Amino acid sequence: MTTPHSCKWILGLLVAIGLIAAPASRADDIFKSNFADGSFDHLGWTTKGTTWEIYNYQTHNASLLNGPGPVARFAGRGTTTEMLVRKFPAVTSPTSLTLTFDAGWGWGAANQSSDDFNIMLLDDDGNGYVFNVHRAKEKWAAQWGAVKAYVMPDTLNWSPTEIDATQASVIDGGNLQTFTITRDANGAWQFSGAKWTGGTPFAFTEPAITTTTFSQVVLLGKPNVDDLVFNKIKLEATK
Repeated sequence: MTTPHSCKWILGLLVAIGLIAAPASRADDIFKSNFADGSFDHLGWTTKGTTWEIYNYQTHNASLLNGPGPVARFAGRGTTTEMLVRKFPAVTSPTSLTLTFDAGWGWGAANQSSDDFNIMLLDDDGNGYVFNVHRAKEKWAAQWGAVKAYVMPDTLNWSPTEIDATQASVIDGGNLQTFTITRDANGAWQFSGAKWTGGTPFAFTEPAITTTTFSQVVLLGKPNVDDLVFNKIKLEATK
């Protein structure tokens, strides 16, 4: 026969087990985009300029077997700098922030070091951080910097160690590579590429935290020798 005392003991045990088994805080999806799923407008992206487009290399090259499908492309050999912008409800002082995306180049040599891409995490005023990748095996293959009013600094911060960020082009069967950017509540960042070798991930802590609210991701299309290509962009945050 169960006594009142034993009932209280069992109830206390169940509560304790429930507390122990309670899951830790989980990151929420802020947004995710796959450009195979629709137009820029449909996916919440805004183009600043006329060069950004959704493009499928396989449609234009029937012999390409290992293609990424529809992607956001900024065509090479352009002369203007243009943005592709995804705004979202502001996330302020998140416990953690994780941005993952696939990126690469449409054509060109894997070590075409003049090729680079830039992706930004910004607030409503265009302040925040830029992350830069070159197709090179150098310390400057991966860089970061603080952005003011959408403007990158003249000089970015290099990786402290050499990173091999060379990458074969889409038309050469290189497809895209997945990149990950994370930030914790104390302004400690990590930046990595799935295929990088060397000093990975590129880790750093902001000497002075300048931005704690984030409300937009910006793909910056700058004049490049070869096409810039992006897809499967996902932002997660633990608030």
